[in-house]
Amino acid sequence: MKYTLIDREKAPTQDTKTAPSERRRQSELIVSALVPGKAAKIDLGPKDTARGVKASLTRAAKRQERPIRSWDINGVVYAELVQHEETD
Repeated sequence: MKYTLIDREKAPTQDTKTAPSERRRQSELIVSALVPGKAAKIDLGPKDTARGVKASLTRAAKRQERPIRSWDINGVVYAELVQHEETD
């Protein structure tokens, strides 16, 4: 990694209203589609990593307040809703 310090005025401004990334949109859709007793099977694209996809799913689940569990096996990511057991 290499860096150079420049005057702040020469640095581009960060657009605070950027559109959600495709991965974020897909993660939001996957999390909202999860139902009890089903798991999502997610095949990775050429630019995806299992770690990145699982992190994106976790962030989407937190935004939607839906607890999920995700795992990966042999390059495929799986996700499911976490079911809370009722206590008496």
